[in-house]
Amino acid sequence: MTLRPRTALVFTATFLTTTFLGGCGAAAAPEPEPSASVTFGTGPMSKDPSPTPTEVRSFPPAPEGEDPEKAAIRQGWEQYNLVYDKYTKDPNLTDFTEAQQVTTGFWSSGIMQYIRSLRKENLRAEGDTTYRDVKIGDPETNSDGVRVAVVTACLDPTHQYTVDITTGEKSEKTLKGTLVETMTMELGLDKKWRVADYTNEMKQC
Repeated sequence: MTLRPRTALVFTATFLTTTFLGGCGAAAAPEPEPSASVTFGTGPMSKDPSPTPTEVRSFPPAPEGEDPEKAAIRQGWEQYNLVYDKYTKDPNLTDFTEAQQVTTGFWSSGIMQYIRSLRKENLRAEGDTTYRDVKIGDPETNSDGVRVAVVTACLDPTHQYTVDITTGEKSEKTLKGTLVETMTMELGLDKKWRVADYTNEMKQC
């Protein structure tokens, strides 16, 4: 079977999108944003720029002897999640260059819509998520000659929640339960794997 990135975006229940982006549809193209350095903000609600280990998302270890190509896909997947986590936790980050460096195609707009929806609600993320049951599908070359692979994982947000940016109070707009996430990864000309598409399903995992 030939894999191709999906063209529809399903917003169905991450702790960032359950409340903000219901239904289905394509992500809107990102609006222009003011340019600034990609650093942690210095306001009173910002995270410490030197995070402790408990502030890093938990990824399961790679299986022993993992195929080198799958290891590269895993690295791209993990890097995406770390960058996304960083933007959701620090609303002072206004240069989205790093977000564009870990995405491609359709999802370069999708990640922007997620981040902006959270900020529009005056919310930011706190705490950390845990990933488990990560499965990296066999990479294939699609009909366009692009190397792609599908990664699925269980996201457990038990220790993550949202807070009001202004007051710092915990918000009720927080996911209860686990998600099965599916990401289509695409290999760029620079030999780096990036997220080209994303969907999720609220499901026990």
